[in-house]
Amino acid sequence: MKKASTEFELKVGVSGDLHIPPAVLNRLRLGWGDKVHVRLTSRVLSGELRRRNVTEEEIERIAAVQLEPRENVIKFLRTESKFSGSTRFKNRAQHLRSKR
Repeated sequence: MKKASTEFELKVGVSGDLHIPPAVLNRLRLGWGDKVHVRLTSRVLSGELRRRNVTEEEIERIAAVQLEPRENVIKFLRTESKFSGSTRFKNRAQHLRSKR
């Protein structure tokens, strides 16, 4: 059983067809007649999250563990990066943790 996976964006054709680029098929070692599992989502991840290498698989896993909808996980991940570079936020968090 092949366990490789990848993510990529496609445009829906006029008749609803989706064409998988040959490079993707080669990467997954797929050929004519092979079966695949496909998950479609109409929402594309922001460039910000893609630059951080966030995948749909990761979002799904976090959503399952946290029992949260996809949208909440994405909001969390986007917010997380905003706070990580904030010295003010880090100082406040350290102050609150030291009060325990």
